[in-house]
Amino acid sequence: MPTRIAICLLEDHITDLNAPNLMGGQPLSKIALDKADSEVAVYLKTSSDSIPEWADIVNGFASFKKGDVTTSSSGAILFVKNKNRILACCFGTSVANINKENIVRDFGLAVAFNRIPQRNYKAIETYTLTENPITNNRSAAMPSTKSNFNLDSYLETITELSGKYYSSSRNVLIKGKEFFSTPAPLSLDEIKKLCATLVIEYDKTILNPEFKKLTAVSKVKSKKLIEFLDEKLCESLNKRASDVCLVDYQHYEDLNSYSLTPKGAKLTELELNDLFNDLIKGQKFTTAYLKTKKIAVFNSDSQQIDEWSLYRCLFTEFSLNIGGHILYKGHWYEIQKRYLQDLKDFISTYEIPASTVNLPVWDKKKKEGDYNIEAAAKVKGQCWDKVLYTHQDFSYRIEFCDVLLPNYVMHVKKLASSSLNSHLLMQTYVSAQLLKSDPLFRKWIKSESKNQFKKNIILKPSNDFKEPSVKYLIVLMTTKPGKSLADSLPFFSLVTFNMMIRRVSQLDFDVQICMV
Repeated sequence: MPTRIAICLLEDHITDLNAPNLMGGQPLSKIALDKADSEVAVYLKTSSDSIPEWADIVNGFASFKKGDVTTSSSGAILFVKNKNRILACCFGTSVANINKENIVRDFGLAVAFNRIPQRNYKAIETYTLTENPITNNRSAAMPSTKSNFNLDSYLETITELSGKYYSSSRNVLIKGKEFFSTPAPLSLDEIKKLCATLVIEYDKTILNPEFKKLTAVSKVKSKKLIEFLDEKLCESLNKRASDVCLVDYQHYEDLNSYSLTPKGAKLTELELNDLFNDLIKGQKFTTAYLKTKKIAVFNSDSQQIDEWSLYRCLFTEFSLNIGGHILYKGHWYEIQKRYLQDLKDFISTYEIPASTVNLPVWDKKKKEGDYNIEAAAKVKGQCWDKVLYTHQDFSYRIEFCDVLLPNYVMHVKKLASSSLNSHLLMQTYVSAQLLKSDPLFRKWIKSESKNQFKKNIILKPSNDFKEPSVKYLIVLMTTKPGKSLADSLPFFSLVTFNMMIRRVSQLDFDVQICMV
């Protein structure tokens, strides 16, 4: 098996081969070159043989020489200067000694993306920033086309890529994430030529529209940047800014209330004003406070079902340079502005004026239930709020809709609600899924129509729809009229709305959204 080399690119502000911030961890020894070269520097990581922990367990019931099972952790780092850029070429276990605060995070991925033909993909790691952020690993037994991996190019972002690359009359396996991994060239000149080529390839690939689209979201890993963003977050909170909001860290069907202190008052919704009021006079928000402050979560029986760090419940969005950064579920992410605009443009195509269906304007005071009754009367429909269906595949009872018309299934929710990003949209999708495929659900609708309203307005005796087209309408009660929905939704809701719209559309229902 050929020796491999892992190569990373240092950020462009690092131009000195002797800079102290090139490496971290245990100090490595600089070693001399056989032939002087001002463009390279080599550091050695000496071996430190050790006995693995499992050896003591096995040695308890079998005899062997522990010297036969020692492991070694040697390596070397070759720093190469190419014009004004520095690359680190790592052998052995030396990757751990690179100061990752100063590396270009998408270098390896970009090079692998550029080099691997789309018919030769072997494995792909992706990330989807949904209500419950998901890392997905796909691998193929044999090299395959990208289309066989079923990537959702709209919502999934690639974080790691491996595949076959034709080099020197043979196919070799290459991988890319932060580092680019490839079989090692056998001479210094070949390594330097490879480094020069990789920098050119990287600069070209990051301008590729397809690469930009597939890498539009990335988790921030730089400790310095995270500290800077945390400071901006605390500044916003201390100024009582409106660009921070509270969201549920996790979705529970039986979640009923919250508390900011163990014996404090129960809150039906998470609101920033409650957080501000909880501070002691003169107290300021700090990162330490946000991470240690707990939010208790209770069910309808007033039993505590979970406890969340306040930091993990905060959402905010900052614009820096050419992109944006968001805090979501306790992690910072970098979001390309183009990707954010694509999400907004997608949502905009489904937005309609509330007047299209004659819905009343929300007076900013009525509760959701009261508004549903008013809306149903105004549009001459039926109010199905809190009429619930039980299905064996779901642990919770399902709400078919809030307001029903012969051609509209409406779900209504306050836009300001912390549960908007999960509860409403999951409710809508499950309703559509059952209406599409479960004959018992349609039978239940006819039965409830007779019992609750004395009239069935949506289904024929055959269980087919009375109208040729039935649409799902998401109705959002907003305190900020005038803004478009796309500009009103926080990033996490934009992503979740995108997923819900496409899932419901795949069930052959049209989807529309309006604000009242």
